[in-house]
Amino acid sequence: MKHILIGLFLTAFCRFAVASGPWDGLWFYDAGQSHESDHTYILSKLPNGMWNFDDGASSFPFAPDGRPYPELPSSFTLTVSAMSDRTFDYVEEGYGRVLERHHQELAADGKTLIGRVTRIYPDGHEVEHGTLAVRVGSNTGLEGAWRELANGGRPASQSPSSQPATPSAASAQPHRLYWVISTSSDGVMSWYIPATGELIRGKADGRPRPITGPQVCEGTTFIWNETSPYRIEFYASINGRLVATAIETLSPDGKTFSDALWKTGHENEKDVRVFHKE
Repeated sequence: MKHILIGLFLTAFCRFAVASGPWDGLWFYDAGQSHESDHTYILSKLPNGMWNFDDGASSFPFAPDGRPYPELPSSFTLTVSAMSDRTFDYVEEGYGRVLERHHQELAADGKTLIGRVTRIYPDGHEVEHGTLAVRVGSNTGLEGAWRELANGGRPASQSPSSQPATPSAASAQPHRLYWVISTSSDGVMSWYIPATGELIRGKADGRPRPITGPQVCEGTTFIWNETSPYRIEFYASINGRLVATAIETLSPDGKTFSDALWKTGHENEKDVRVFHKE
């Protein structure tokens, strides 16, 4: 029944948006043309015994005491279930349910973190993938700067079959429907992600508007600036704090667009994803 309802929604969605704008249509992810970047983050031990996590989009303190701590600037929480000199287990929760489970383990050489992430999607299905991070600098144990390798250190063609809860996050297999885009007669654009139920709707006029979806944290907003009919600048914020920027570039024939995304302060770590209209 769930798949039937999704199909009916997409049919109605597309009928509503018959060729109103150059971005309109069904867009499929192209893994072969896309490029995931490595991403750095810092784990710091604080003088009071707590820890701090910082990846540019989020920066917050937490303690390995089994209690939930806000993943600032969002209202989602992180709870550490186990933490030692070599292992780090935690869950991320929002809206009263677990969104992701994480396990990280320090390799024997002390220079790599081998991880496993399980994502729980809104419909309840789970997708697990591995991660691999390498140490940046000379710290020991879990503390220090880490560079998480794109696709878990695997070739892009072996990336897990998953889809994001943000406009541009995790990867998906080729030819899997990713975006449904439509433009109404008054210029309001709607970008919908069927896999997550995320909806981005508004005009490209520089005004902040909410991003909605069953796994989008409260206070998430976006701004679109259309610098040309073929280029849109996207700014995502959580509770007033800018967390990510993306540049959407449409090809002249309207059949392909690229999405270059980076976290605040990490401009040299751009993910570039390519989508084809079918």
